[in-house]
Amino acid sequence: MNSNIFNSKGIHVGTVTGAAILTRYLVRMGSKGWMVWDRHARAPARLEGGRPVIGLTEEQAREIRDELTKNHIADGELGLKARGK
Repeated sequence: MNSNIFNSKGIHVGTVTGAAILTRYLVRMGSKGWMVWDRHARAPARLEGGRPVIGLTEEQAREIRDELTKNHIADGELGLKARGK
């Protein structure tokens, strides 16, 4: 069974065969606006400068989540290639 993955703008970003996947980043409602939650850190995601991704509109949070997810997937693929897999 193949499952297609689309970002919030409907752009195809990948296909998964078999098992379901859990994404690292989630969009959640915070006490003051929307945030991007990092499942691995169990805290709000942080941008490169260390600023937490909080207090956003839902659309902003979704766009940032999509970029973080895309970068996370690219980093993982590069890591596998570097190890010769």
